[in-house]
Amino acid sequence: MKEKIIKLIEDVLKVPAGTITEDTMIEDVEQWDSLAHVMIIGQLEEELGVSIPLDGGLRMSVTLRKVTEGDLEQIMRWRMDPEITRYMNTDPKLTLEGQKKWFAKVQQDPDVSYWIIEIDGTAAGVINYTGLTNPTGDLGWAYYVGEKKLRSIQTALALEMSMYDHAFLDLGKNAVYSDVFTLNQGVIQLHKICGCEVVEEKKAHVVKNGAAYDVTYMRMTAEHWKGIRDSKKYEHIVFP
Repeated sequence: MKEKIIKLIEDVLKVPAGTITEDTMIEDVEQWDSLAHVMIIGQLEEELGVSIPLDGGLRMSVTLRKVTEGDLEQIMRWRMDPEITRYMNTDPKLTLEGQKKWFAKVQQDPDVSYWIIEIDGTAAGVINYTGLTNPTGDLGWAYYVGEKKLRSIQTALALEMSMYDHAFLDLGKNAVYSDVFTLNQGVIQLHKICGCEVVEEKKAHVVKNGAAYDVTYMRMTAEHWKGIRDSKKYEHIVFP
């Protein structure tokens, strides 16, 4: 069993055989970030038929605030980071002037809303809604944490589940949708841990830089969230 678990971890991390031992610490392996950890947990649950809880308390302070013009240069840097864009539909070449035009536009758009994610007082990423004026009550959402050292599974879970509270309990929405590159299995697993269901997978749905990417569409409904909410353990993050 021990050898099976070690091989599974090495396969997920795509590291040579013998890299992982009983004494290996997560911080010893560069590839073993928070999303890789989620993928490992998911594979262990599938292979061993067990449930491994990931939810729990935050080790860092997480708050949200509205995006301001002073954030635009940092957002531009995050949005052009290859580690971020590899899981997004586009690899943009942004300018500060273009960012200012984007900001002026979204400030006047009632269909969208953007917040800065602050972790321990440091601007770390962006979370946003789209579809706020959709008459069906369906909402889209996305987020990223651009500061790698501030990423954690607990933060990701708290952000997502707090977002469901805000969307369903405060805004009265019917469903929240997200689309994820299918190869981004760590995020898909996170959504599943929160209770999301896979709605559809579209093959070769996004083409960029000459490569085609499959996209997985996921959904949380208000009815489902209200039914499972009390079983979830997470730190509530306020959406101002």
